[in-house]
Amino acid sequence: MTTLSAERRGATESDPLLSNIHHSNISHNTNDNDSKWWCWFVLFAFSLLSFSSALMWDTFAPCLYIFADYYFDGQVTTATINAINAMSLIYMLIYPLAVQPTLRFFEDKKDVPGSGLKRGILIGAFLNMLGGAIRWCGGAQDRYFVLLLGQTVAAVAQVFMLSIPPRLAGTWFPENQVNLSTSIGVSSNNLGVAAGSIWAPLAIQAATMTKDIPRLLFWQFLLCALALVLVYVSFSRRPGNHKTVSKNNGNTLTTTTTTATLAATSSKINAYDQAKVLWGHRSFFHMLFSYGVLNGGQCALVTLIAQILLPSFQNQADEGYVGWIGFMMLLAGIPASWMVGVYLDKTYQYRVTCNVLSILGSLSVAGIYIAIEFQCLPAVTFNCIIFGLASSAIIPAVFQYASELYYPIDENIPAGYLCTASNVSGVLLAAIMGWTENNRTEFTMRLPVLGLVLITFISNISMFRVKGPLKRHLESSSSQ
Repeated sequence: MTTLSAERRGATESDPLLSNIHHSNISHNTNDNDSKWWCWFVLFAFSLLSFSSALMWDTFAPCLYIFADYYFDGQVTTATINAINAMSLIYMLIYPLAVQPTLRFFEDKKDVPGSGLKRGILIGAFLNMLGGAIRWCGGAQDRYFVLLLGQTVAAVAQVFMLSIPPRLAGTWFPENQVNLSTSIGVSSNNLGVAAGSIWAPLAIQAATMTKDIPRLLFWQFLLCALALVLVYVSFSRRPGNHKTVSKNNGNTLTTTTTTATLAATSSKINAYDQAKVLWGHRSFFHMLFSYGVLNGGQCALVTLIAQILLPSFQNQADEGYVGWIGFMMLLAGIPASWMVGVYLDKTYQYRVTCNVLSILGSLSVAGIYIAIEFQCLPAVTFNCIIFGLASSAIIPAVFQYASELYYPIDENIPAGYLCTASNVSGVLLAAIMGWTENNRTEFTMRLPVLGLVLITFISNISMFRVKGPLKRHLESSSSQ
């Protein structure tokens, strides 16, 4: 079995497994049929938590001017608009800074698989609820800084969620359900962003904002409190109750098949040392760049979609249509993620899937550019949805691909750095594309979009260079 100590002696992702896991008799007190559905309850609780976090993140952008009017006595200026935008930006700024320090909270206790995951998610759920409560207390018009404090606490809470789906799936689910459960966990965050873009405009009206805003913040707090309760109840049990039967010298042995049990047999080291091992893999740098560009490109495109489309389609599209495109980009990725998860659970074709989705994302960005040049709004809409599909569906695929390539490193460690790359790339791409807008032409974002096309095609080369044996799958197969 490949151990982290072996990795530290110079092993690479292309090295074979060194030895097999030797299992002994394992007894479980939990009813097997009961455990089969309990893991889905755990996933539901976590998904609701991630959904509520994303919902709070995307509360303010859809009603930007109403919130600026509410909290700054009707003064809707560049400064007050930026102050409201800070509610969303704080999420993207905190994640890269906080991801490394939070890794240690997910370290398992010795011989207790899943204990670190439980601790980390409970911390995130509590901070999420606390942030929601502070935001609700900041619902009065003269409490902007209280609201900002609550949003900051909620942003810290999200650090305990974004990279967790592959770790949760590997801990609680059998190998043939790992990718689907990861896809569901990842897409719950996207669903929260999509829901946030709809809930706030429906719940808040300018004429009744003094009642609508505090009410919205209260209902979001209640959702966060419910998520905390469900997470606490669902994690009251231990994982690792999915069984298979194998033969050893004629004797029937019952063994667990969750990857958490496999990883527990490894010579585990702390999260910081695991991170050092991870950074020793050259292929991880290629994965970071390719994933960061594609997923960061989605963030930039959703952020700048109005600037990209409205000047070129002044008589065909308005803000409402642009908002609908952004919503559909996020929504299309949810069923696509689930389908990719089901496919990968059956085939384990991670490399092919990631390369196909990466290329599809690049082609769709090129399609957006060409469609704008030819003034074809339906084609723009179609390619935007395809790009949203590809850039969302690749998230769980890349997360689990990294878990396979760099096993037995904890799954949330590479996923955490991948999320960081996405956040940093999204901020940089949005800023650079916005700065290079040329208002003297009808297609004001021609150069920025062309630049996005170029860098996404370059990222395809990096994704193609990511390869290696699926270590976790090989080890799981050898143990059965």
